[in-house]
Amino acid sequence: MMKLERFRGGIERLVSEQEAIDALGLGDRPNPKGALRWLMRTRRLGYVRLGRGIYGFRPGDLAACIDAGTIAAAPEKKSRIVT
Repeated sequence: MMKLERFRGGIERLVSEQEAIDALGLGDRPNPKGALRWLMRTRRLGYVRLGRGIYGFRPGDLAACIDAGTIAAAPEKKSRIVT
């Protein structure tokens, strides 16, 4: 077994699937778990495989997924006054 003392301070709490669904706002979809798995399958969301069918998510990966989908607003155009 690996000694966890070596990793103290380096281990962060992983987010569960339900917490990831809530954080990404997928709860109102007909199949929120399927939508989460689609994000994982298309590699838009990083994850940690903990076991067969059991996954955890790093908070930083959730933030990166949200940031990747963010579209910046267009700058305001100067209005042209035609006389």
